[in-house]
Amino acid sequence: MTPRDAGRVGTPSLAAVAWAFLRRDLAIAASYRATFALRTLALVVSVVMLAYMARFVGASAASSPVARYGDAGFLGFWLVGVVGAELFYAMATALSSAVRRAQVEGTLDAMLSTPAPAAYVVLCAPLGTIVVGVVRAAATLALGTALYGVSFRAAHLPVVAVAVGLAVVAFAALTVLGGAVTMWLRRTDPLTYGLAAFGAVIGGVLFPVNLLPGGVAAVAYAFPLAPALEAVRLAAFAGAGFADVARELGALAAFAAVGGGCGAWLFAGALRRARVTGSLSHY
Repeated sequence: MTPRDAGRVGTPSLAAVAWAFLRRDLAIAASYRATFALRTLALVVSVVMLAYMARFVGASAASSPVARYGDAGFLGFWLVGVVGAELFYAMATALSSAVRRAQVEGTLDAMLSTPAPAAYVVLCAPLGTIVVGVVRAAATLALGTALYGVSFRAAHLPVVAVAVGLAVVAFAALTVLGGAVTMWLRRTDPLTYGLAAFGAVIGGVLFPVNLLPGGVAAVAYAFPLAPALEAVRLAAFAGAGFADVARELGALAAFAAVGGGCGAWLFAGALRRARVTGSLSHY
């Protein structure tokens, strides 16, 4: 064994670190069964509420604001919006919540002092929250389809897959920014929570972005939620191709590149500062 190989002994793989964090978070979640039951009930109630709201408003007609989304109707439009908003919020706040929880519990310094590379810890710490958010999003879509017949028969699956993939990367870029702010402030990150709430209001969750005034609609596209929902709805319900949602996919890719790069740089700087000042174990 060479000295170089000896230096690598004991360094866990990314998969091992991811599994360790996921197993920990699942064990914690399993210990709060009442919370799980209440969240499941809330999920069912939200789908039922959306279905009755859609019936109250009525089916989409040619003059309806959601007519351009093909088979969506109001229920399909709202269902994708709520699912996207929930996934956006879960991912946008996942790392900041994980960092803050570790700060309060006094485990942040210990986690970053393990043989696991700091980048692995940062990537995997919010994994449990993200997985739960993805499962809830999938369950909400499944309930809407099974109970109320939301149709995806016109879906252009390759476009849907690319749009969802870019959205996840863009949402993850925002969570790295939030983690950096939390590391700097050593308190709950107000920036990411505020951006998540603001993005949900103007992101087209309950109404199309094109109903907003021109300036506000332009601002909405500066956040990843609005272009993500627009691209997914058009591809899933109206069979839109890549050319039809090129603007939305471009906005997501740009946010992922710029936001991810800025977030990684800021988080690395915040981590270096915390190690130099010895504030990793303080909150």
